[in-house]
Amino acid sequence: MMTACPTVLRIGACSMAEARGLLARHYAPGMPARVCRVLGAWLEVGNGIEGSKRTEESDSKPMLVGVLTVSHPTLNDRWRARAWPGVFEIADKRERALLLNATVRRISRVVVPPRFRGMGIATALVRAYLRRPLTVRTEVVAAMGDLCRCFERAGMRGVECEAIARDVALAKALNRMRIAPESLADERVVQKLVGNEGFVKAIRVWANAAGGTRKVLRCAGAVERLAPSAARAVVSIGDGGRVWVSERVRANGAEERTRRTRSGGVCGVARSG
Repeated sequence: MMTACPTVLRIGACSMAEARGLLARHYAPGMPARVCRVLGAWLEVGNGIEGSKRTEESDSKPMLVGVLTVSHPTLNDRWRARAWPGVFEIADKRERALLLNATVRRISRVVVPPRFRGMGIATALVRAYLRRPLTVRTEVVAAMGDLCRCFERAGMRGVECEAIARDVALAKALNRMRIAPESLADERVVQKLVGNEGFVKAIRVWANAAGGTRKVLRCAGAVERLAPSAARAVVSIGDGGRVWVSERVRANGAEERTRRTRSGGVCGVARSG
């Protein structure tokens, strides 16, 4: 007797070699820095054949349909004062870096191919990580987080942020040049604008103000690559932007805190520009 082959979603450890193809599709330029964990989501066709007879479908190879990367946090994010009041307000930079390195990791990428979106795969990846996080606190900084909603659905807490100075400055520069920020999502528009010295300078100044985008300036076609990210940053100024955070708690409801230690060093913390 033959029964239908069930399709199941399996989530587990994934190598960077396996994940690289999907990570290259992410809207942010470049690969995530200082990755310390990668999770993958595979669609598997189970063996639903009773008896000895099997089919090609039952032996099909699992398909990687989503990846999530976890990285060390950046050092100088001012929004943490709103997310965790008083926790990281430490004058000594080394002490603050040690505490961050011991207690915080950042979900740096969540990527699902378009054909598999809307199936809850991104949410499942985030939930899987939060069930066994590397640290007490988890954070996410994602320009598209308000649209995909996977962090909220996974139980993370949204934190409203003040507008970033470099984004505000770029918005003013684009306004003076009468360039609509949303138009930068159109490759044809950007190709025309790269001949505008004022536009190129504004994008380069914006990119140079943060480490994540500064490194892209060394690449060929840097302005074209940076324009979509700059557009998203400017468009999101209206609501100040949002980050998502999560705290691991004990069964009795008390927060599980990690003791500050001097033995870990600061090498794990990625510095922001």
